[in-house]
Amino acid sequence: MLAIEWLMRMERRTILGGGVFALALLALVCIPRHLPLSASPPVPVPANFHARLEQGTLMLRGSLPDAGARDRILDRARAAFGPAQVRVLDQLKPEARCRPIGVTSTNRPLMPTIRGWGRGT
Repeated sequence: MLAIEWLMRMERRTILGGGVFALALLALVCIPRHLPLSASPPVPVPANFHARLEQGTLMLRGSLPDAGARDRILDRARAAFGPAQVRVLDQLKPEARCRPIGVTSTNRPLMPTIRGWGRGT
């Protein structure tokens, strides 16, 4: 009975003070648990490149380190095949997290190989 009487006599500032204290304690306990341990940079992934020639369409897919590599690959594909022979379908996308691995130097032997696909070789 005494506890109820004590609660009935509590003042507004006591109740608000207790609420602020409880909220601060909750913030001190919960917020650090939800913070990331460390802000690590995104892990770089290797660039990838896939080419497929099917029914007069050359499909180029993959992720490249920058738009310049994409443009160089598209230029070489269009130079290897005339627009009358093969339609080049561009599904290449530049991604900032790709690390450069010499994409333009490794595709040089690839284009003659792809060009030979149209002749059944």
